[in-house]
Amino acid sequence: MQYHPVPLEATLDSLPPLWSEDLIPEIQTILEAYPSMVFVLDDDPTGAQTVHNASFLTQWSLDVLLSERYQPEEATFLLINTRAKTEEQAVKINTDLGMEFSKLSRQLKIPISVISRSDSTLRGHFPAEVDALAEGMGNSHDGIIFIPFFIQGGRYTIDNVQYVSDGSMLAPVAQTPFAKDSAFGYESSNLCDWIEEKTQGKVSSEEVIAISIDEIRIGGPDVVEEKLKQVNRNDICIINSADMRDLDVVALAI
Repeated sequence: MQYHPVPLEATLDSLPPLWSEDLIPEIQTILEAYPSMVFVLDDDPTGAQTVHNASFLTQWSLDVLLSERYQPEEATFLLINTRAKTEEQAVKINTDLGMEFSKLSRQLKIPISVISRSDSTLRGHFPAEVDALAEGMGNSHDGIIFIPFFIQGGRYTIDNVQYVSDGSMLAPVAQTPFAKDSAFGYESSNLCDWIEEKTQGKVSSEEVIAISIDEIRIGGPDVVEEKLKQVNRNDICIINSADMRDLDVVALAI
């Protein structure tokens, strides 16, 4: 299906109102009650520039990971820089890291939360990296939650379509120069179609689960939670988002 640029302000105004309740206090209460170590695997150096209160590592031996247990930061970014590597190299790094995280969790006897961070304009070794990470960690995941929304860079996910903003218009991502990348080029702006494209048909667009902005803003955390319960081991669930509060709703549901 062909998508066209749309006006940013009018498109955002056409969406349902944001979920009215501030969910951050409840999320913080849950995190304090069920603590875990949080690691973000960053495939490119730019990711850590948009966060704060996080430590930053460029090496990840078990001893280094163990030392993070005693750091005050709420999360640890690992610069694995796999976007600049071949898929084979990226798979090995993620598999090895997954195994290290499994050892870390067993040794410390606490949960380990791992997030694979890639590009909001859809460049990167997907799904190879997350599949390798899951395999290294023993395939204990319940599915893949895919969130390419990135407000700081003007990247929005609306009606399953990934858009890039220039300040006044939203361009479907496949119509931007990012989609012409020599290593990670693609043709689809609709994320369901993009996943089918990236998996070479192993996951069809019809199999992709999507949580809409209507479900997030009208249904709230309870509706999103019920939708997430439909996600099974090999499922991919995309999250539509146009504001950080949309992700607050999803975070509480998770």
